[in-house]
Amino acid sequence: IFSLYFCLDLPFSALNFPRESREGFARVNMSFPALSAVSVCIRVQWDPEWDEVSTIFSYAAPVFTNEFQLRGQVDMQGRILLALIIHGQHQPYKASFPNDGAWHHLCVTWRRSNGHWAIYVDGERKDMGLGLDTPRDIHRDGILILGQDQDSFGGNFTEPFVGNITDLNVWNISLEKLSLSQGKLVFPYVPYCIPKYGTRPIRPVSLNQWLFPAVELWSHSG
Repeated sequence: IFSLYFCLDLPFSALNFPRESREGFARVNMSFPALSAVSVCIRVQWDPEWDEVSTIFSYAAPVFTNEFQLRGQVDMQGRILLALIIHGQHQPYKASFPNDGAWHHLCVTWRRSNGHWAIYVDGERKDMGLGLDTPRDIHRDGILILGQDQDSFGGNFTEPFVGNITDLNVWNISLEKLSLSQGKLVFPYVPYCIPKYGTRPIRPVSLNQWLFPAVELWSHSG
């Protein structure tokens, strides 16, 4: 099990992705193993003025770019709809949260054994399904990027996220297998991670340096 934390008791403990920099991104610098199961949790604050398709995180491997990705878009009712991409298969936009400028906690899970995947919003399961492709691991040696898609391995960004991101956690298990209680997932959804001093583009610090030695933040002029 491995985990990365952006939320620290420090000023400016969130990553800010402004509209002025459409190519800004944060990259997790580590070597990923092949994953037969994975869970990713993250806390986001969506810019309510941004209405384009946005990529919250993307994991691309050398042999396949769209390995694992969480995307969102605004609908006509003023909601953020979420969709998960697994092995290149784009699931429907269904799970949602209000486009209210508040912080929201998102978790996605997947496991190879039966292709089961799920999306949780603020501790509630909002969407789930079973994969249709041949079961296989998520490829190893990939690149995990926050705030951008990867149309090529580690680059060619076209769908930026605009807003703030913090509290990233990644596990090599499917969390719902351990956390279900009477049919409901018990995620530790507590708004403890909202930065007290605002946000700023920063180099995040990992609490587990041996697993996540560095995170790079890049910001380019659009």
